[in-house]
Amino acid sequence: ASGAPSIAVLPFQDYSPNHDQGYFADGIAEEILNSLAGMEGLEVTARTSSFYFKGKNEDLRTIGETLGVANILEGSIRKEGDNVRITAQLNDARTGTHIWSKSYNRKMDDIFAVQETIAQSVAQAIGVTLGVGNAGRLAGMTRNPDAYDEYLQGVALANRLTEDGIRKGLDHFERARMLDPSFALAWAGIAAASQSLPQFAPVQSAEFWREKARDAISHAYDLARDSPQVLITYINIQIGDHAIFEAGQLFEKAIDEAHGSPQSNLASLYGGFLLSMGRVEDARSYLERVRKLNPLVASGSIFLGELDAISGDLPDAFAEFDHADKLAKDSPDNTLLFVAHSGVFAALASGDRQQIEKWTTLAIQEGALGHEITKAMRPVLDDPKAALAELHRLAKAPENQSPLLLSDLAHWAAYFGGPDFALDLLRTIPKDADLTSTIFAIWRPLMKDVRMLPGFKDLVRDIGLVDYWRRSGHWSDFCHPVSSGNGGDNDFECK
Repeated sequence: ASGAPSIAVLPFQDYSPNHDQGYFADGIAEEILNSLAGMEGLEVTARTSSFYFKGKNEDLRTIGETLGVANILEGSIRKEGDNVRITAQLNDARTGTHIWSKSYNRKMDDIFAVQETIAQSVAQAIGVTLGVGNAGRLAGMTRNPDAYDEYLQGVALANRLTEDGIRKGLDHFERARMLDPSFALAWAGIAAASQSLPQFAPVQSAEFWREKARDAISHAYDLARDSPQVLITYINIQIGDHAIFEAGQLFEKAIDEAHGSPQSNLASLYGGFLLSMGRVEDARSYLERVRKLNPLVASGSIFLGELDAISGDLPDAFAEFDHADKLAKDSPDNTLLFVAHSGVFAALASGDRQQIEKWTTLAIQEGALGHEITKAMRPVLDDPKAALAELHRLAKAPENQSPLLLSDLAHWAAYFGGPDFALDLLRTIPKDADLTSTIFAIWRPLMKDVRMLPGFKDLVRDIGLVDYWRRSGHWSDFCHPVSSGNGGDNDFECK
Protein backbone atom coordinates (compact mmCIF):
# COMPACT_ATOMS: atom_id res chain seq x y z
CA ALA A 1 0.00 0.00 0.00
CA SER A 2 2.92 2.37 0.67
CA GLY A 3 4.54 1.68 -2.69
CA ALA A 4 7.72 0.33 -1.06
CA PRO A 5 9.13 -3.03 -2.22
CA SER A 6 7.55 -5.83 -0.20
CA ILE A 7 8.40 -9.46 0.47
CA ALA A 8 7.29 -12.52 2.42
CA VAL A 9 9.75 -15.25 3.40
CA LEU A 10 8.04 -18.64 3.44
CA PRO A 11 9.29 -21.43 5.72
CA PHE A 12 11.97 -23.44 3.97
CA GLN A 13 11.35 -27.10 3.25
CA ASP A 14 13.39 -29.87 4.86
CA TYR A 15 14.83 -32.28 2.29
CA SER A 16 17.28 -33.90 4.70
CA PRO A 17 17.57 -37.70 4.52
CA ASN A 18 15.75 -38.28 7.81
CA HIS A 19 13.41 -35.29 7.48
CA ASP A 20 14.35 -34.31 11.05
CA GLN A 21 15.74 -30.84 10.35
CA GLY A 22 12.49 -28.88 10.22
CA TYR A 23 13.62 -26.71 13.12
CA PHE A 24 16.80 -25.86 11.21
CA ALA A 25 14.92 -25.07 7.99
CA ASP A 26 12.59 -22.76 9.95
CA GLY A 27 15.57 -21.09 11.61
CA ILE A 28 17.34 -20.42 8.32
CA ALA A 29 14.22 -18.83 6.84
CA GLU A 30 13.63 -16.76 9.99
CA GLU A 31 17.16 -15.39 10.12
CA ILE A 32 16.99 -14.37 6.45
CA LEU A 33 13.65 -12.71 7.24
CA ASN A 34 15.20 -10.88 10.21
CA SER A 35 18.07 -9.68 8.03
CA LEU A 36 15.68 -8.38 5.38
CA ALA A 37 13.45 -6.78 8.03
CA GLY A 38 16.39 -4.60 9.08
CA MET A 39 16.59 -3.00 5.65
CA GLU A 40 15.35 0.52 5.15
CA GLY A 41 12.70 0.83 2.46
CA LEU A 42 11.60 -2.81 2.43
CA GLU A 43 8.31 -4.07 3.87
CA VAL A 44 8.67 -7.61 5.22
CA THR A 45 5.69 -9.70 6.28
CA ALA A 46 5.99 -10.91 9.87
CA ARG A 47 7.11 -14.47 10.46
CA THR A 48 3.86 -15.71 11.96
CA SER A 49 1.83 -14.75 8.90
CA SER A 50 4.29 -16.05 6.31
CA PHE A 51 4.80 -19.27 8.31
CA TYR A 52 1.03 -19.78 8.25
CA PHE A 53 1.62 -21.36 4.83
CA LYS A 54 3.99 -24.02 6.18
CA GLY A 55 3.03 -27.38 4.70
CA LYS A 56 0.34 -25.84 2.49
CA ASN A 57 0.54 -26.19 -1.28
CA GLU A 58 -0.87 -22.76 -2.11
CA ASP A 59 -0.31 -20.95 -5.39
CA LEU A 60 2.28 -18.19 -5.00
CA ARG A 61 -0.07 -15.63 -6.50
CA THR A 62 -2.71 -16.50 -3.90
CA ILE A 63 -0.15 -16.20 -1.11
CA GLY A 64 1.04 -12.85 -2.46
CA GLU A 65 -2.51 -11.52 -2.64
CA THR A 66 -3.33 -12.79 0.86
CA LEU A 67 -0.24 -11.22 2.42
CA GLY A 68 -0.26 -8.11 0.23
CA VAL A 69 3.32 -8.51 -1.02
CA ALA A 70 4.92 -8.25 -4.45
CA ASN A 71 7.72 -10.77 -3.85
CA ILE A 72 8.01 -14.17 -2.19
CA LEU A 73 11.17 -15.96 -1.12
CA GLU A 74 10.96 -19.72 -0.76
CA GLY A 75 13.62 -22.36 -0.35
CA SER A 76 14.80 -25.66 1.04
CA ILE A 77 17.61 -27.16 3.06
CA ARG A 78 19.31 -30.53 2.98
CA LYS A 79 21.47 -31.09 6.05
CA GLU A 80 23.61 -34.18 6.40
CA GLY A 81 26.26 -34.18 9.09
CA ASP A 82 28.32 -31.01 8.74
CA ASN A 83 27.22 -30.45 5.14
CA VAL A 84 24.31 -28.18 4.24
CA ARG A 85 22.73 -27.49 0.87
CA ILE A 86 20.50 -24.42 0.81
CA THR A 87 18.39 -23.52 -2.19
CA ALA A 88 16.64 -20.14 -2.33
CA GLN A 89 14.26 -18.84 -4.96
CA LEU A 90 12.77 -15.36 -5.30
CA ASN A 91 9.42 -15.11 -7.10
CA ASP A 92 7.22 -12.33 -8.43
CA ALA A 93 4.05 -12.86 -6.39
CA ARG A 94 1.89 -11.12 -8.99
CA THR A 95 2.81 -13.45 -11.84
CA GLY A 96 4.27 -16.48 -10.04
CA THR A 97 7.43 -16.26 -12.17
CA HIS A 98 10.99 -16.71 -10.90
CA ILE A 99 13.18 -13.62 -10.46
CA TRP A 100 16.31 -15.22 -9.00
CA SER A 101 17.40 -18.58 -7.62
CA LYS A 102 20.60 -20.18 -6.41
CA SER A 103 21.85 -23.21 -4.49
CA TYR A 104 24.67 -23.20 -1.95
CA ASN A 105 26.69 -26.21 -0.77
CA ARG A 106 28.48 -25.24 2.41
CA LYS A 107 29.79 -26.46 5.74
CA MET A 108 27.88 -25.60 8.91
CA ASP A 109 30.56 -23.15 10.00
CA ASP A 110 29.77 -21.05 6.92
CA ILE A 111 26.01 -20.96 7.49
CA PHE A 112 25.86 -17.30 8.55
CA ALA A 113 27.68 -16.14 5.44
CA VAL A 114 25.14 -18.00 3.30
CA GLN A 115 22.24 -16.28 5.07
CA GLU A 116 23.87 -12.89 4.49
CA THR A 117 24.54 -13.70 0.83
CA ILE A 118 20.94 -14.73 0.24
CA ALA A 119 19.64 -11.55 1.89
CA GLN A 120 21.97 -9.38 -0.19
CA SER A 121 21.04 -11.17 -3.42
CA VAL A 122 17.32 -10.80 -2.71
CA ALA A 123 17.78 -7.12 -1.92
CA GLN A 124 19.63 -6.47 -5.16
CA ALA A 125 17.09 -8.43 -7.19
CA ILE A 126 14.17 -6.30 -5.97
CA GLY A 127 16.04 -3.02 -6.11
CA VAL A 128 16.79 -2.43 -2.45
CA THR A 129 20.48 -1.89 -1.80
CA LEU A 130 20.81 0.03 1.47
CA GLY A 131 20.98 -1.28 5.00
CA VAL A 132 21.35 -4.99 4.35
CA GLY A 133 21.92 -6.72 7.69
CA ASN A 134 24.26 -9.59 8.43
CA ALA A 135 22.32 -12.52 9.90
CA GLY A 136 25.40 -13.72 11.77
CA ARG A 137 26.01 -10.30 13.27
CA LEU A 138 22.51 -9.39 14.35
CA ALA A 139 22.48 -8.15 17.93
CA GLY A 140 22.74 -11.11 20.26
CA MET A 141 23.57 -13.70 17.57
CA THR A 142 26.37 -16.26 17.68
CA ARG A 143 29.01 -17.20 15.11
CA ASN A 144 29.25 -20.73 16.50
CA PRO A 145 27.29 -23.11 14.23
CA ASP A 146 26.85 -25.77 16.93
CA ALA A 147 25.50 -23.21 19.39
CA TYR A 148 23.19 -21.89 16.68
CA ASP A 149 21.84 -25.39 15.98
CA GLU A 150 21.17 -25.99 19.68
CA TYR A 151 19.41 -22.62 19.91
CA LEU A 152 17.13 -23.39 16.97
CA GLN A 153 16.15 -26.72 18.52
CA GLY A 154 15.40 -24.91 21.78
CA VAL A 155 13.15 -22.39 20.06
CA ALA A 156 11.19 -25.11 18.25
CA LEU A 157 10.60 -27.05 21.48
CA ALA A 158 9.87 -24.13 23.81
CA ASN A 159 7.33 -22.72 21.34
CA ARG A 160 5.13 -25.77 21.96
CA LEU A 161 4.11 -24.11 25.25
CA THR A 162 3.92 -27.38 27.14
CA GLU A 163 5.85 -28.36 30.27
CA ASP A 164 7.75 -31.04 28.38
CA GLY A 165 8.53 -28.73 25.45
CA ILE A 166 9.72 -25.89 27.68
CA ARG A 167 11.95 -28.16 29.76
CA LYS A 168 13.52 -29.74 26.66
CA GLY A 169 13.91 -26.32 25.06
CA LEU A 170 15.73 -25.14 28.18
CA ASP A 171 18.22 -27.98 27.84
CA HIS A 172 19.06 -26.89 24.28
CA PHE A 173 19.36 -23.22 25.28
CA GLU A 174 21.73 -24.23 28.10
CA ARG A 175 23.90 -26.21 25.68
CA ALA A 176 23.91 -23.26 23.28
CA ARG A 177 25.13 -20.79 25.89
CA MET A 178 27.79 -23.25 27.12
CA LEU A 179 29.09 -23.56 23.57
CA ASP A 180 29.11 -19.77 23.25
CA PRO A 181 28.81 -17.85 26.55
CA SER A 182 28.46 -14.58 24.58
CA PHE A 183 25.36 -15.85 22.71
CA ALA A 184 22.81 -13.38 24.11
CA LEU A 185 19.80 -14.92 22.37
CA ALA A 186 20.53 -18.26 24.05
CA TRP A 187 20.58 -16.51 27.44
CA ALA A 188 17.31 -14.78 26.53
CA GLY A 189 15.84 -18.17 25.59
CA ILE A 190 16.78 -19.53 29.02
CA ALA A 191 15.17 -16.49 30.65
CA ALA A 192 11.91 -16.70 28.69
CA ALA A 193 11.54 -20.46 29.19
CA SER A 194 12.35 -20.23 32.90
CA GLN A 195 9.78 -17.47 33.33
CA SER A 196 7.03 -19.32 31.47
CA LEU A 197 7.47 -22.77 33.03
CA PRO A 198 5.61 -21.98 36.31
CA GLN A 199 2.74 -20.51 34.28
CA PHE A 200 2.11 -23.72 32.35
CA ALA A 201 2.84 -26.26 35.08
CA PRO A 202 2.71 -26.13 38.88
CA VAL A 203 6.27 -26.37 40.16
CA GLN A 204 7.56 -26.80 43.69
CA SER A 205 10.22 -24.11 43.35
CA ALA A 206 8.68 -21.22 41.40
CA GLU A 207 11.14 -18.80 43.01
CA PHE A 208 14.03 -20.90 41.68
CA TRP A 209 12.74 -20.47 38.12
CA ARG A 210 12.13 -16.74 38.59
CA GLU A 211 15.68 -16.29 39.89
CA LYS A 212 17.01 -18.35 36.99
CA ALA A 213 15.11 -16.09 34.57
CA ARG A 214 16.48 -12.95 36.24
CA ASP A 215 20.05 -14.22 36.11
CA ALA A 216 19.79 -15.29 32.46
CA ILE A 217 18.21 -12.06 31.23
CA SER A 218 20.85 -10.07 33.14
CA HIS A 219 23.52 -11.87 31.11
CA ALA A 220 21.61 -11.36 27.86
CA TYR A 221 20.94 -7.67 28.54
CA ASP A 222 24.59 -6.99 29.37
CA LEU A 223 25.65 -8.72 26.15
CA ALA A 224 23.12 -7.27 23.69
CA ARG A 225 20.68 -4.73 25.05
CA ASP A 226 20.15 -3.52 21.46
CA SER A 227 18.58 -6.85 20.49
CA PRO A 228 14.77 -6.51 20.17
CA GLN A 229 14.32 -10.08 21.37
CA VAL A 230 16.49 -9.52 24.43
CA LEU A 231 14.72 -6.25 25.22
CA ILE A 232 11.25 -7.83 24.96
CA THR A 233 12.24 -10.71 27.24
CA TYR A 234 13.78 -8.24 29.69
CA ILE A 235 10.56 -6.21 29.76
CA ASN A 236 8.41 -9.31 30.31
CA ILE A 237 10.54 -10.38 33.25
CA GLN A 238 10.29 -6.89 34.75
CA ILE A 239 6.50 -7.13 34.50
CA GLY A 240 6.64 -10.55 36.14
CA ASP A 241 8.68 -8.97 38.95
CA HIS A 242 6.09 -6.17 39.33
CA ALA A 243 8.50 -3.49 38.06
CA ILE A 244 5.64 -2.32 35.88
CA PHE A 245 6.49 1.38 35.62
CA GLU A 246 10.06 0.57 34.57
CA ALA A 247 8.76 -1.92 31.99
CA GLY A 248 6.42 0.74 30.62
CA GLN A 249 9.29 3.20 30.27
CA LEU A 250 11.34 0.67 28.29
CA PHE A 251 8.34 -0.05 26.06
CA GLU A 252 7.87 3.66 25.38
CA LYS A 253 11.57 4.08 24.59
CA ALA A 254 11.41 1.20 22.10
CA ILE A 255 8.27 2.66 20.50
CA ASP A 256 9.95 6.06 20.22
CA GLU A 257 13.00 4.50 18.58
CA ALA A 258 10.66 2.85 16.07
CA HIS A 259 9.32 6.36 15.30
CA GLY A 260 5.84 5.31 16.42
CA SER A 261 5.67 2.46 13.89
CA PRO A 262 6.88 -0.66 15.73
CA GLN A 263 7.12 -4.03 14.04
CA SER A 264 4.47 -6.64 14.72
CA ASN A 265 6.06 -8.34 17.73
CA LEU A 266 6.76 -5.12 19.62
CA ALA A 267 3.35 -3.65 18.71
CA SER A 268 1.61 -6.82 19.91
CA LEU A 269 3.44 -6.92 23.23
CA TYR A 270 2.96 -3.21 23.89
CA GLY A 271 -0.72 -3.47 23.00
CA GLY A 272 -1.02 -6.39 25.41
CA PHE A 273 0.83 -4.41 28.08
CA LEU A 274 -1.54 -1.44 27.72
CA LEU A 275 -4.52 -3.81 27.89
CA SER A 276 -3.11 -5.28 31.11
CA MET A 277 -2.82 -1.78 32.55
CA GLY A 278 -6.52 -1.29 31.83
CA ARG A 279 -5.73 1.26 29.09
CA VAL A 280 -8.09 -0.39 26.65
CA GLU A 281 -8.52 2.37 24.09
CA ASP A 282 -4.79 3.16 24.10
CA ALA A 283 -4.14 -0.50 23.32
CA ARG A 284 -6.46 -0.55 20.33
CA SER A 285 -4.24 1.29 17.83
CA TYR A 286 -1.29 -1.04 18.50
CA LEU A 287 -3.35 -4.22 18.30
CA GLU A 288 -4.99 -3.05 15.09
CA ARG A 289 -1.50 -2.36 13.71
CA VAL A 290 -0.61 -5.97 14.48
CA ARG A 291 -3.60 -7.07 12.41
CA LYS A 292 -2.35 -5.05 9.43
CA LEU A 293 1.27 -6.19 9.75
CA ASN A 294 0.49 -9.79 10.57
CA PRO A 295 -2.97 -10.70 9.25
CA LEU A 296 -2.71 -14.48 9.55
CA VAL A 297 -1.56 -14.80 13.16
CA ALA A 298 -4.27 -16.05 15.52
CA SER A 299 -2.89 -14.18 18.53
CA GLY A 300 -3.76 -10.87 16.86
CA SER A 301 -7.44 -11.82 16.74
CA ILE A 302 -7.29 -13.21 20.29
CA PHE A 303 -5.98 -9.89 21.60
CA LEU A 304 -8.56 -7.91 19.61
CA GLY A 305 -11.29 -10.26 20.83
CA GLU A 306 -10.23 -9.71 24.42
CA LEU A 307 -10.16 -5.95 23.80
CA ASP A 308 -13.68 -6.02 22.32
CA ALA A 309 -14.98 -8.12 25.21
CA ILE A 310 -13.43 -5.80 27.80
CA SER A 311 -14.93 -2.83 25.92
CA GLY A 312 -18.35 -4.50 26.14
CA ASP A 313 -18.66 -5.36 22.44
CA LEU A 314 -19.25 -9.10 22.80
CA PRO A 315 -20.58 -9.76 19.24
CA ASP A 316 -17.34 -8.38 17.77
CA ALA A 317 -15.36 -10.35 20.36
CA PHE A 318 -16.98 -13.61 19.25
CA ALA A 319 -16.28 -12.76 15.61
CA GLU A 320 -12.59 -12.26 16.46
CA PHE A 321 -12.44 -15.51 18.44
CA ASP A 322 -14.11 -17.41 15.58
CA HIS A 323 -11.51 -16.00 13.19
CA ALA A 324 -8.69 -16.83 15.61
CA ASP A 325 -9.96 -20.40 16.00
CA LYS A 326 -9.86 -20.94 12.24
CA LEU A 327 -6.36 -19.47 11.94
CA ALA A 328 -5.06 -21.43 14.92
CA LYS A 329 -6.29 -24.74 13.53
CA ASP A 330 -4.38 -24.06 10.30
CA SER A 331 -1.22 -22.70 11.95
CA PRO A 332 1.96 -24.48 13.02
CA ASP A 333 2.09 -22.62 16.36
CA ASN A 334 0.23 -23.34 19.61
CA THR A 335 -2.25 -20.47 19.71
CA LEU A 336 -5.08 -23.03 19.68
CA LEU A 337 -4.40 -23.39 23.41
CA PHE A 338 -5.54 -19.81 23.95
CA VAL A 339 -8.50 -19.21 21.63
CA ALA A 340 -11.28 -21.15 23.35
CA HIS A 341 -9.79 -20.19 26.73
CA SER A 342 -10.63 -16.56 25.91
CA GLY A 343 -13.92 -17.50 24.23
CA VAL A 344 -15.21 -19.27 27.34
CA PHE A 345 -14.97 -16.16 29.52
CA ALA A 346 -16.55 -13.92 26.90
CA ALA A 347 -19.38 -16.45 26.57
CA LEU A 348 -19.93 -16.54 30.33
CA ALA A 349 -20.06 -12.73 30.39
CA SER A 350 -22.68 -12.73 27.63
CA GLY A 351 -24.98 -15.12 29.49
CA ASP A 352 -25.89 -16.58 26.09
CA ARG A 353 -26.35 -20.30 26.67
CA GLN A 354 -25.65 -21.12 23.03
CA GLN A 355 -22.31 -19.32 23.16
CA ILE A 356 -21.47 -20.92 26.51
CA GLU A 357 -22.16 -24.39 25.12
CA LYS A 358 -20.14 -23.65 21.99
CA TRP A 359 -17.00 -22.29 23.65
CA THR A 360 -16.88 -24.68 26.59
CA THR A 361 -17.21 -27.56 24.13
CA LEU A 362 -14.40 -26.16 22.00
CA ALA A 363 -12.19 -25.63 25.06
CA ILE A 364 -12.56 -29.26 26.07
CA GLN A 365 -12.16 -30.63 22.55
CA GLU A 366 -9.12 -28.51 21.73
CA GLY A 367 -7.40 -28.96 25.10
CA ALA A 368 -7.38 -25.20 25.67
CA LEU A 369 -5.71 -23.72 28.74
CA GLY A 370 -7.83 -24.50 31.79
CA HIS A 371 -9.90 -27.09 29.94
CA GLU A 372 -9.97 -29.46 32.93
CA ILE A 373 -11.66 -26.76 35.01
CA THR A 374 -14.08 -26.06 32.17
CA LYS A 375 -14.84 -29.78 31.96
CA ALA A 376 -15.62 -29.87 35.69
CA MET A 377 -17.96 -26.88 35.37
CA ARG A 378 -20.04 -28.16 32.46
CA PRO A 379 -22.26 -30.52 34.52
CA VAL A 380 -23.10 -27.81 37.09
CA LEU A 381 -23.82 -24.85 34.80
CA ASP A 382 -27.40 -24.69 36.11
CA ASP A 383 -26.54 -25.24 39.78
CA PRO A 384 -24.52 -22.30 41.19
CA LYS A 385 -24.43 -23.79 44.71
CA ALA A 386 -22.94 -27.07 43.48
CA ALA A 387 -20.60 -25.16 41.14
CA LEU A 388 -19.19 -23.01 43.94
CA ALA A 389 -18.69 -26.10 46.12
CA GLU A 390 -16.79 -27.75 43.25
CA LEU A 391 -14.70 -24.62 42.75
CA HIS A 392 -13.73 -24.66 46.43
CA ARG A 393 -12.58 -28.26 45.96
CA LEU A 394 -10.66 -27.45 42.76
CA ALA A 395 -8.98 -24.46 44.40
CA LYS A 396 -7.32 -26.80 46.92
CA ALA A 397 -5.96 -29.19 44.29
CA PRO A 398 -2.15 -28.98 43.86
CA GLU A 399 -2.44 -29.09 40.06
CA ASN A 400 -4.49 -25.86 40.06
CA GLN A 401 -2.03 -23.63 41.93
CA SER A 402 -0.49 -21.90 38.90
CA PRO A 403 -1.39 -18.19 38.54
CA LEU A 404 -3.27 -18.84 35.30
CA LEU A 405 -5.49 -21.59 36.73
CA LEU A 406 -6.21 -19.67 39.95
CA SER A 407 -7.31 -16.77 37.74
CA ASP A 408 -9.55 -19.15 35.76
CA LEU A 409 -11.17 -20.43 38.95
CA ALA A 410 -11.82 -16.81 39.96
CA HIS A 411 -13.65 -16.14 36.70
CA TRP A 412 -15.91 -19.14 37.21
CA ALA A 413 -16.56 -18.08 40.82
CA ALA A 414 -17.58 -14.62 39.62
CA TYR A 415 -19.90 -16.15 37.01
CA PHE A 416 -21.67 -18.24 39.66
CA GLY A 417 -22.30 -15.21 41.88
CA GLY A 418 -19.31 -15.43 44.19
CA PRO A 419 -17.34 -12.18 43.70
CA ASP A 420 -15.85 -12.35 47.23
CA PHE A 421 -14.65 -15.91 46.57
CA ALA A 422 -13.31 -14.76 43.19
CA LEU A 423 -11.32 -11.98 44.83
CA ASP A 424 -10.01 -14.40 47.46
CA LEU A 425 -8.77 -16.66 44.64
CA LEU A 426 -7.00 -13.74 42.95
CA ARG A 427 -5.43 -12.81 46.28
CA THR A 428 -4.29 -16.43 46.65
CA ILE A 429 -1.92 -15.91 43.71
CA PRO A 430 1.42 -15.21 45.41
CA LYS A 431 2.31 -11.53 45.48
CA ASP A 432 5.64 -12.29 43.86
CA ALA A 433 4.13 -14.50 41.14
CA ASP A 434 4.70 -13.76 37.46
CA LEU A 435 1.69 -11.75 36.31
CA THR A 436 2.23 -11.72 32.56
CA SER A 437 -0.42 -14.37 31.86
CA THR A 438 -3.11 -13.18 34.29
CA ILE A 439 -2.98 -9.44 34.92
CA PHE A 440 -5.19 -8.25 32.03
CA ALA A 441 -7.92 -10.74 33.03
CA ILE A 442 -9.08 -8.50 35.90
CA TRP A 443 -10.61 -6.13 33.32
CA ARG A 444 -12.85 -8.78 31.72
CA PRO A 445 -16.62 -8.21 32.07
CA LEU A 446 -16.94 -11.14 34.47
CA MET A 447 -14.76 -9.24 36.96
CA LYS A 448 -17.05 -6.19 37.18
CA ASP A 449 -18.54 -7.09 40.58
CA VAL A 450 -15.09 -8.08 41.83
CA ARG A 451 -13.73 -4.64 40.90
CA MET A 452 -16.41 -3.02 43.06
CA LEU A 453 -15.19 -4.75 46.23
CA PRO A 454 -12.97 -2.74 48.61
CA GLY A 455 -10.38 -5.52 48.57
CA PHE A 456 -9.86 -5.08 44.83
CA LYS A 457 -8.07 -1.81 45.54
CA ASP A 458 -5.61 -3.68 47.74
CA LEU A 459 -5.08 -6.23 44.96
CA VAL A 460 -4.13 -3.66 42.31
CA ARG A 461 -1.92 -1.86 44.83
CA ASP A 462 -0.10 -5.07 45.69
CA ILE A 463 0.63 -6.03 42.10
CA GLY A 464 1.99 -2.57 41.26
CA LEU A 465 -0.73 -1.18 39.03
CA VAL A 466 -1.51 1.85 41.19
CA ASP A 467 2.16 2.76 41.32
CA TYR A 468 2.27 2.55 37.52
CA TRP A 469 -0.88 4.65 37.07
CA ARG A 470 0.33 7.39 39.39
CA ARG A 471 3.93 7.56 38.16
CA SER A 472 3.03 7.37 34.47
CA GLY A 473 0.02 9.66 34.71
CA HIS A 474 -2.02 7.14 32.69
CA TRP A 475 -4.86 5.58 34.66
CA SER A 476 -6.90 2.54 33.77
CA ASP A 477 -10.13 3.10 31.87
CA PHE A 478 -11.79 1.40 34.87
CA CYS A 479 -10.07 3.20 37.76
CA HIS A 480 -9.49 6.87 38.49
CA PRO A 481 -8.06 8.97 41.35
CA VAL A 482 -10.40 10.65 43.80
CA SER A 483 -9.95 13.05 46.68
CA SER A 484 -9.44 11.36 50.02
CA GLY A 485 -11.53 14.02 51.71
CA ASN A 486 -8.69 16.07 53.20
CA GLY A 487 -7.62 17.79 50.03
CA GLY A 488 -5.35 14.99 48.89
CA ASP A 489 -5.69 12.83 45.82
CA ASN A 490 -4.16 9.64 47.19
CA ASP A 491 -7.31 7.55 46.88
CA PHE A 492 -8.95 6.02 43.83
CA GLU A 493 -11.99 4.02 42.85
CA CYS A 494 -12.71 1.36 40.25
CA LYS A 495 -15.79 0.33 38.35
